[in-house]
Amino acid sequence: ILEKAEEVEMEDEAKNHYIGEARFLRGLFYFNLVQYFGGVPLTTETYKYDYEAAQVPRSTAEEVYNFIIEDFEFAEANLPLDDFAGGELATGRATASAASGLLAKVYLTMAGHPLNKGISHFQKAKDYAQKVIDLDIYKLIDDYATMFR
Repeated sequence: ILEKAEEVEMEDEAKNHYIGEARFLRGLFYFNLVQYFGGVPLTTETYKYDYEAAQVPRSTAEEVYNFIIEDFEFAEANLPLDDFAGGELATGRATASAASGLLAKVYLTMAGHPLNKGISHFQKAKDYAQKVIDLDIYKLIDDYATMFR
């Protein structure tokens, strides 16, 4: 999607929406990878099915986190705030508010071990979490047990 999107003729807003969804998912997958394995190879092109192209060096964990932040920031800027489509039930698509929430989690993770970015990243995590809270479109359920009924 990310490689071919520029070739597709459509309005920029729609194109950026699809690119935002793809980058949201890529950021989410890399976030899971970096938490489990530390620095992983960053690939931004389709696999070419040859040995030389497959030899991608491992990136540092910090490089991976910075890549994730770029993807989530793009998604946040180009996706709708929510996906409720006029009702209370979400359709399960990537949204700007989900990207904001994940940015809070990314910065919180970076603030601690192993990167130890400290106070500045704790503050960024707080700011993104507050951004989601201030949207006032999500709420905590009153009775936790109802989630399992």
